[in-house]
Amino acid sequence: MSSDLAFFATLSTIRENIFKYGGVFLLCAGTVSCVLSLFVFSKKTFRKNPCGIYLIATSIANFIMIYISLLETTLSTGYKNDVTVSNLSFCRISLYLTFVSDNLSSYFLIMGSIDRMLLTSRNALTRQRSTCRLAYISIIGISIFWLIFHIHALILPDIIQLYPTYFACYFPSGSYLTFITFYLLIRIILTLSLMVIFGLFTVRNIQNMRQRQVLPSVQGTESSTQVTANTVRSKDHLLIRVLLLDIAVYMIFNLLLAAILLYQQIIQNRPVGQYESQVVTFITGVATFSNYFPYCIGFYTKLFISKVFRKEVTASFLCE
Repeated sequence: MSSDLAFFATLSTIRENIFKYGGVFLLCAGTVSCVLSLFVFSKKTFRKNPCGIYLIATSIANFIMIYISLLETTLSTGYKNDVTVSNLSFCRISLYLTFVSDNLSSYFLIMGSIDRMLLTSRNALTRQRSTCRLAYISIIGISIFWLIFHIHALILPDIIQLYPTYFACYFPSGSYLTFITFYLLIRIILTLSLMVIFGLFTVRNIQNMRQRQVLPSVQGTESSTQVTANTVRSKDHLLIRVLLLDIAVYMIFNLLLAAILLYQQIIQNRPVGQYESQVVTFITGVATFSNYFPYCIGFYTKLFISKVFRKEVTASFLCE
């Protein structure tokens, strides 16, 4: 028994330290990442590109997510200072903005991948649908949808006593909690699936373009396939790469959360021992922490992976 208690205490301490130190690190790194991303993608060459517009919107959503959800979780888990339990209105607004910004960030990436899929199509009419006007309409439409869809978070969450001395801003037990649990699982699976589908379509289109580029053109006639290849300029190629990289990062750091949410659904209707409960709580904490990485490291992964992006960043700072 004493060894189990020591083990549980160790898990709790590790979880606390992850957010105490790791959370502060992500806050600082994420702030710099979002600010620099906005600085680079707000340049004229990018903001006049539909994908650049989606990446700007994603950076704004990430910034909100960092300073609403990550900051609150770092304070409550790492420093035992849960500011949401002191005021019910703040509790509900915090959950509402977390839901909205989380969905906006991921679905802006999905819309960006759809835009790149349109741009790399072999059909000229399809390519013409990749426009800044459509990007703005999509961003406004998606924002309105999620702002309305999550109004429930401004009404139903409450400050709940989970333990004799522990209160939390959470969802009341019953049908609403069941809905939230299923919603979180379905949302993350659907989001990852859409990212995979549209990302693969974009990659397939790029591969088809490269295959068509090597076709003989000795007759001196410019084929439609060569026109297709020319429509994707260097900036578009760069945006395709950085967008697919953002999608890959999002998927990698959300797989653990998807797995633990699925596991929680499996075990919810059977008795759970204290040992299993503590381990699941610990893994959930780790999964939650890893879930914040995509919002905080996007700029650095692009900078590290893409030589072209590094050149664009340098040019942006030199005002070239």
